[in-house]
Amino acid sequence: MVDERRPRRYDSEQVRRLSDTTIAYYDRFARAFWDGTRHHDVSQNYAAFLDSIEADPPYSILDLGCGPGRDLGHFRSLGHEAVGLDGSQQFVAMARLHSQCEVLHRDFLAMQLPESRFDGVFANASLFHVPSQELPRVLLELFRALKPRGVLFSSNPRGNNEEGLATIAMPASSISTPGAITSLRPASWRWAITTARRGGRGINNPGSRPFGARASPPGRQYGPQCRGYERCVHRRSVG
Repeated sequence: MVDERRPRRYDSEQVRRLSDTTIAYYDRFARAFWDGTRHHDVSQNYAAFLDSIEADPPYSILDLGCGPGRDLGHFRSLGHEAVGLDGSQQFVAMARLHSQCEVLHRDFLAMQLPESRFDGVFANASLFHVPSQELPRVLLELFRALKPRGVLFSSNPRGNNEEGLATIAMPASSISTPGAITSLRPASWRWAITTARRGGRGINNPGSRPFGARASPPGRQYGPQCRGYERCVHRRSVG
């Protein structure tokens, strides 16, 4: 019996089109996205990320999929050296304006990062845009960009192990999060926080968080159907 949820394989041209489609969506709705997400409370994500970094502050941080710059501005306000990265040219321009930080215009699937540059990578609802077949290569690039004992934070929507482009209408009762597919929200979103070191054991901390966010416009984005979010923190080992 064939598992219909098993991710399909894409050739290089299909992968490029997937990326172009997602970036074009964000370019088109950049202003509406900023208006709908700028006041979201993601303090739990900030705390989970920053509390896991072992270096002495200020930290060197890469905000992967920084969007219009909300999180960049927060990290900069704390005195950290924050660098943004996004594939949307509109987001890059907005993030530079809103945060006054360096922002790189890079496609996740083609990015090249400086080696051992960052104490932490903050990937808040962004990595799920990467097709599963491309994840090992993208994660390796992030691994190389981290300093020894550096931290990768990842927050991603939960789904049914599905993959592909989806067209989703976003009513007023939906959640809209940087880089995330938006769908109708239940009364409470279920979360799981995992803190893991490479070569070590993870700790799972389930929790709940209600949302009542403003909606973004409908669009086609790559990733799973959203059932909530799962956050993970991974640390680069010295060896």
